[in-house]
Amino acid sequence: MKSRYACEPMPKDSKLVKRSGCQSKGKSPKLQKSLEGPYIIVTRLNDVVYRIQKNPQAKIPMKE
Repeated sequence: MKSRYACEPMPKDSKLVKRSGCQSKGKSPKLQKSLEGPYIIVTRLNDVVYRIQKNPQAKIPMKE
């Protein structure tokens, strides 16, 4: 079994879905949405981190 997989970087402007990490208390996890999206890749920050945005018209939040 491989412990590491070589993967190619995702191209800019490709679409992806993001896994939702929050669950509402008192509701069945099976019936809640597990994915959010589609998102668009704006830039690649390093090998595993990408800056994404919800839609093309949305502003990109920048931290300084």
